[in-house]
Formats: sequence, structure tokens, C-alpha cells
Amino acid sequence: MAAEAKAKAAEVLRLQKEANIKQAEETIKSANATEVAVAETNTKQQQIPQATDEASKDMNALVNATSGTKETQEVLMKQLSEKIAAKQKDLDDLKEENDLSEQGIYLDPKPFKSLTAENQALETLKDEIDKTLEEQKVKIIELETIYLKRKKKIKDKEDPVNAFYLETLERLKSEQAQIITAKRDLIMNLEQIKEATDFERKRRIRRAAYDNQQDRFNKDKAALARIKKFTDESPVQLQEDDFDFGEEQTKNIQIIKNVLNEEPGYYIVIAVHNSVEKRDEFVTKVVASGEKNVNFFFDVKTNKYFIYYEKFNAISEAKNALEEKGSKPYNGKMSLVKIDN
Repeated sequence: MAAEAKAKAAEVLRLQKEANIKQAEETIKSANATEVAVAETNTKQQQIPQATDEASKDMNALVNATSGTKETQEVLMKQLSEKIAAKQKDLDDLKEENDLSEQGIYLDPKPFKSLTAENQALETLKDEIDKTLEEQKVKIIELETIYLKRKKKIKDKEDPVNAFYLETLERLKSEQAQIITAKRDLIMNLEQIKEATDFERKRRIRRAAYDNQQDRFNKDKAALARIKKFTDESPVQLQEDDFDFGEEQTKNIQIIKNVLNEEPGYYIVIAVHNSVEKRDEFVTKVVASGEKNVNFFFDVKTNKYFIYYEKFNAISEAKNALEEKGSKPYNGKMSLVKIDN
């Protein structure tokens, strides 16, 4: 089983490495595509038809301005993409850690990053992209307004200046739409990553809590076994006053949920303590009084130990045992607890 788990872990790591390599290749490909697009745009701008009228000069200035905004958009979008890719990598690592942990293969856990700082940086990037989109939108509207006015004055359908700026307008609108779509897709992906990360973080916390509970359980059972092994029966009969019963319990049936390694049922509790020392002292005296079946469980919600020596499946049996508690000194404060796992 261990060999099989290790093989699965190795396969997970191999697939993860392949995914990371592919992601890096996609990032490089995207960057190259951006450079090509910018180069093509610059080439087209160098081919602007010569014109001396004011409208052409204004449009030329606006096109140059949109080029600068477009380059800023590309840089910001690349930064956003890289940050989201980094969050995806963190998610993949966390999921791998959780998956392997459930298989009994433990990796050194990576510390949780500050989500506040990360989210703030992402929000800043999104705001900056939105700002460039709005700026570009205004420039496109201004360019189109000037173009339409010039078109009314110069109605020649073959006019190269009008043709050039019509094509430029269409290109700018298309690029703007592409940026909006790309940003929307990235944000959707980011939200999915956030949800998945939140799930995996909670999964890791639950796993850590379970491991802590299991560790506590193992230590508790070792302590109980040690007490039973090394405690001799008292030569003098102990009295009720010799026992510290801890927290006073009500006469109502108390219901406790999700108790690790304990079966559901009705437990006759004889003492409740919130410290290991008090618990061990009480258990030792019970064993010294001749009761070898004494046991206890820990409730994580109240952080208390419930000490018992009898458990029943039916409430009627438990109530009968409670009523017939007898004269044993450790039965002075008996109560009924139901474990509902």
C-alpha cells in the first residue's frame, strides 16, 4: 500500500510539472503574441497617409495616444495573468499537499500567504485596467467623432485618409473588445481559483485539526493504559469525599457530537474535568477503587474530558443504570451523556 501511495504521489508530481511547463509555455506564447501585435500596430501607424488638414492631424494625435494606452493595457493584462497563474500554482500545491496527506504522505506544509495583500494587489490591477479601458473608450469616441465630421466634408470614397482611419477605428474597437473579454475571462478564472483555494484551505485546517485530535487521542489512551497498569488497588476503601468530580452536571441528558474514536450511544459519566492532571487523578482513584473499566473521551467543543465506565445503546438501559448507581464512592455525581456522531 505504501509503495502504491508513493507511486501515485510521483505521478501527481509528474503531471504537476508538466502542467507548470505548459503554463510557462503559454505565458511566453502570449507575451510573444503581444509583441507581434504591438509591432504590427506600429507598422500600420507608420503607414498613415500624409494629410495637412486639422482633422487629420487631430486623428493622428489620437491614434498615437491610443497606441500608448494599448501598450499600457497589454502590460497590465500580462501582470494580471501572471498573478492569477501564481494563485493557480498556490492552489495546485495546496491541493497536492492535501491529497498526499490523505494518502499518508506528508509534505512540509507551505505557510498560508496573506490573502489581504494579494487581493489588494489584484484589485489595484483591475482598477488600473478599467481606467485604461475607459481612457481608450473616450479616445475612440473622439476619434470616431472627428472621422465622421471629416467624412462629411470629404465625401470621396477613395480618400486614403478616411479609409485609413475607418480601418483604425475598427481595429481599435476590436482590440478594446478583446481586452474586455480577456479581462472578464481572467476574473472568472480568478473567482474559481478563490473558491477552490478557500475549500482547500479549510480542508487543510480540518486535516490539521483531525491530526491534532488523533494525536491527543493516542496520548490520552497511552495515559489511561499507564494508569491501569501501574495503579494498585487501595488497601483502604476510598470515600466519596476523596474524589474530585469536577464540573457539576445537569440532570438532563447532554448531547455531544463528533467525538473522535467513540461509538454513538448513552454514556454514564461519573466526572468531568478540563485538565489532564485532574482527569488522571480521578481516574487513578477509580482504578484504585477496583473499577478497571473506567475510560474517558474528550469533547473538542467544550475542551473537557468526560470520564465514564459504562455505555449503553438504549436510553432505557442507561436510565436504569443511572437509577441503580449503588454505593460506589465514584458514582456520587453520575450523569447521562449521549454521543451523536
